[in-house]
Amino acid sequence: MKLLNNLLKFPILCTLLTISNFSIACNPGQGSGQCGYYDNSGYHNAPIGSYSGNNYKQPTQIINRIIHLPSKFGAIASSQSESIIYPSSNMNSSTAAINEALRGCGRYASDCEIVAQVENGCLALAYGKFDNIHYVSSTGGGSTKDEARKNAINACHKFGGAGCKIIELSCSIPTPP
Repeated sequence: MKLLNNLLKFPILCTLLTISNFSIACNPGQGSGQCGYYDNSGYHNAPIGSYSGNNYKQPTQIINRIIHLPSKFGAIASSQSESIIYPSSNMNSSTAAINEALRGCGRYASDCEIVAQVENGCLALAYGKFDNIHYVSSTGGGSTKDEARKNAINACHKFGGAGCKIIELSCSIPTPP
């Protein structure tokens, strides 16, 4: 009877040892060095973390690339006599941005002038009441719409404007192809 019990325990012990050996043998993180694969050139150790169950996963390679984007330009032209504001944005040069803003404003007024310019950023124009007959306008720039908006409102208040509001907001920011 004792021999029969030992014989029954033996297959269970062998199964446990086999499972244990397989789990250690195929886990390179355990340091056993027994995981790998054969091909035409011989045996190769598997990289750590490359096995998931019985599926071999190719190591992932991360490639960083620097993409140089051309600058983008914007401008705002304004006419005081006609209360005209005309923006240009996402132009390929400062000259093109200025010319486009002046051209657009010039369709409605003859005294247009550039009041703000930006390269790779945003422009905002704020307008507020100064007194009963005068108003103040101010520009603000920034790398985001929120930053440009905040800077324009702050400048409007700084110059004595009350109830300052954004009346123009545009961005000239390069985007990947």
